[in-house]
Amino acid sequence: TFLNTDDEKTVDLSRFAYGSSGIPGVYKTAMYVNDQFINKKDIELRARNDKSIYPCLSTEVLKSITFNYDKLPDNFFNQSNVEGCIDLQQYLPEAKVNYDSNEQRLDIVIPQLYMLKVARGTVSPQLWDSGIPALLLGYNINGYHSEMKNQQFNSLYAGINAGLNIGSWYLRHNGSYSSTNSGPDSYGTINTYLQHDVPLLKARMLIGQSNTNGDLFDTLPFSGVQMVTDERMLPESLRGYAPEIQGIARTNARVTVRQGELVLYETTVTPGVFLINDLYP
Repeated sequence: TFLNTDDEKTVDLSRFAYGSSGIPGVYKTAMYVNDQFINKKDIELRARNDKSIYPCLSTEVLKSITFNYDKLPDNFFNQSNVEGCIDLQQYLPEAKVNYDSNEQRLDIVIPQLYMLKVARGTVSPQLWDSGIPALLLGYNINGYHSEMKNQQFNSLYAGINAGLNIGSWYLRHNGSYSSTNSGPDSYGTINTYLQHDVPLLKARMLIGQSNTNGDLFDTLPFSGVQMVTDERMLPESLRGYAPEIQGIARTNARVTVRQGELVLYETTVTPGVFLINDLYP
């Protein structure tokens, strides 16, 4: 194959002599960490002094990787904040970074020492979406009219369910309105409460009026503060009970968990002590 150019123009192919894949710029890229798909990110490719190309990872991209922060160099995130992005291999020489321009794919291999052990199906709270701000209104209306011997009776009932969502804050109000021609109109509050997600505790906090869940005893109304674990914040592998399996691998090994002839779980572990605590129930 030949490149035809004008006499006054030249094509600079020197960067490809260093095994570079891609041209400096920002590209929408599928990011994989230890062969696990993370997300599609905007990745910037930069050129080193020797004209080789490297992916420059921003703080946002780095935070999408489940690092064990206790094992990282002290200035790891500080450098990414100062410089805008970093060459990962410069600060973690043991890591391997490969960008495939044809597939628009970035593969990052990080030693287990620097990675946080997470259960299968875990999604970082930073990627959770609380939804858009919204005003909610539900109602149930019932009217009644009767006549007997020149006497009329009219009644009206309306049940109200209202709410307001702003970020991870949820305000709820339930009440009822009643009116009759034989008495004064009245409005009664069933409950009003404010809820807020607490991702760190995998729980939801409630402030106001509500009812107990009734798992062990009858449901009781209360006014105050409640903190309850919300299983929807947990990955499926941590919902319910499953035994923990611990052992020691002398080399890179494959661990298979069976129940009779049925394979329940299989994974690859590195040499040393391993713990399997994310079996699906």
